[in-house]
Amino acid sequence: MKKTLLLLSSFLSLTIYAQDKIEAERPSESLSPKTVVKKSFQAEIGFRKTQENEQDKVWRQPNALFRYGVFDKLELRLETTVADEKLVSENEFKKGLKPVEIGLKLNFFETKNEAFSSSIVGQIGIPKFASPDHKIDKAYNRVRLLFENKLSEKLKLNYNVGSEWDSEDQEQNWMYSFTPEFEISDKWESYVEVYGFAKKGKTPEDVFDAGIAYFVSKNSKLDLSGGVGLNEESPHYFVAAGISFRFGGKK
Repeated sequence: MKKTLLLLSSFLSLTIYAQDKIEAERPSESLSPKTVVKKSFQAEIGFRKTQENEQDKVWRQPNALFRYGVFDKLELRLETTVADEKLVSENEFKKGLKPVEIGLKLNFFETKNEAFSSSIVGQIGIPKFASPDHKIDKAYNRVRLLFENKLSEKLKLNYNVGSEWDSEDQEQNWMYSFTPEFEISDKWESYVEVYGFAKKGKTPEDVFDAGIAYFVSKNSKLDLSGGVGLNEESPHYFVAAGISFRFGGKK
């Protein structure tokens, strides 16, 4: 009897948790300020092809982000990327695991009605945990401030500012993103976006992209996205697809 009650209690807690749809950071460049629920695990896995220019191509196959809720407002993060870079114009070819990144996200402010939310996220790239082709001399970091305005039940606005690592030039650069997101129905959502990276002494790379996601269930979703560069410094285009899922956790 006790075992039955325990199983029923666990099932109910998972059912209550599952009432809120999964909120993944895929597929937009903007990261949501929302953290995963305490004691929950979330995985976000995607594949992406980027045509840098007429000759150069980069495949991420895959990029994987793993998130664990330590507390309701704090999560641990681990990110891995397997990249195949064919930079013909530079006669450079790289393949394998890029430096593994570990980090934290802290949701430090949110209004009671969740109309506005803000967080800070930081990740450190560890040179030791990388394939020979992608080895670098020192650790690097990514830091972003994340903001979200809930404009209505169907519309919200995400925007980020921060510092990103440029693996090509081996230096830190500033970034921005601006992303309106729309709930089309209970099963579908979409977004449009402009984002960019400001490089020292160079023209910023600006990109326009859009995407759509389908909720297989409240705990999993599929996504598809693509984008084009807005100037000569930006990649010609990219296409991406992925899946996100979660389990565990209690409110």
